[in-house]
Amino acid sequence: MLIRFIAYCVYMTLKDKDTGKELDFELLPNGILKAYDYHCAWDVTFKKVGDTWQGHMNGGYVGYKGILKQLNLLQQNLDAVKALMKDVREIA
Repeated sequence: MLIRFIAYCVYMTLKDKDTGKELDFELLPNGILKAYDYHCAWDVTFKKVGDTWQGHMNGGYVGYKGILKQLNLLQQNLDAVKALMKDVREIA
C-alpha cells in the first residue's frame, strides 16, 4: 500500500490479493473515495457511513469486496492510532 499527500489531497493504491485488482484512490473534498478501474473502464467510489466504508458508485460490486475489506481494515487501524495519539496528548 502506498499513501502520498499532495496539495491536501490523499492518494493511495490498494491491491486485492484475490482478484489482482489494483486501484489508485483519491479522497475528494466531499469525503468520497474515488478510483478509476482501467480494466472495467469506469469510476469506482466508496463513501464512509458511520465508522465503515461502503460501496457507492460501482463500489458495491462483488469484484470490489476485497478492496472494501482493506479500506475498512485501514480505517480501523487509523481510528486506533488517532485514539492512541489522543491518549498520549492527554498524558503529556
